[in-house]
Amino acid sequence: MSFKSVLVGLVSLMVLTQPVFSQCPSNIQDKSSKITGILGGFSLVTGRYSNYASGTIFAKRGATYYGLTASHSVSKELDPIIFTISNKRYDARPISINKEYDIAIFELKTSDSLSVAELSSINSQKINNRDSLFISGYSIVSEAFQCLPMRLTETLQERILTYDVKEAELRKFNGMSGGSILDKNGKLIGIKAGANSRSGVSLKTILKIMPPEILKLINSGDAM
Repeated sequence: MSFKSVLVGLVSLMVLTQPVFSQCPSNIQDKSSKITGILGGFSLVTGRYSNYASGTIFAKRGATYYGLTASHSVSKELDPIIFTISNKRYDARPISINKEYDIAIFELKTSDSLSVAELSSINSQKINNRDSLFISGYSIVSEAFQCLPMRLTETLQERILTYDVKEAELRKFNGMSGGSILDKNGKLIGIKAGANSRSGVSLKTILKIMPPEILKLINSGDAM
């Protein structure tokens, strides 16, 4: 067996044994884990992902998939990155970066059949305060996929704010930027983004700044 084969085997083993920490209902955890992955590089030296964030698959066209993440997690457009989801690693690249709202869109091409988020048809600003939300992503602190229940306390023009993140628990959100925020029906209403661990960017705002060609794809109904 070649040294290269051994390295590939080690990477595969390490990816396949990622732990899961969930406080969400099983149907929400199942949906979020299929659309939310790790964005970043894997180190054979440490056996960990370095400089990573989370990413959420939200649209596709043919063999091209589109994902959302936080813009502070990527350097510049077209720079190659690695996206790991459902225990597989894919080459990806950012195609649109919006620093103002901390949103970036990346794409990857594969013949594999990946899950795509079901987008909420409800304007996220109309969600009632104290509605249940579920935030998912990969935590640097716990080194695990996390799905955590939250409650909405305030909807602003661009942000979704949650109240039940205690100060002592904020660290566990490190690495979850770009992760999915789902409503009680498992539909995507935003992503975890921004420097504040209590906030995320609403789907309404994301669609406002979406590149026209991808927005057209979503509005056509062919993005699933």
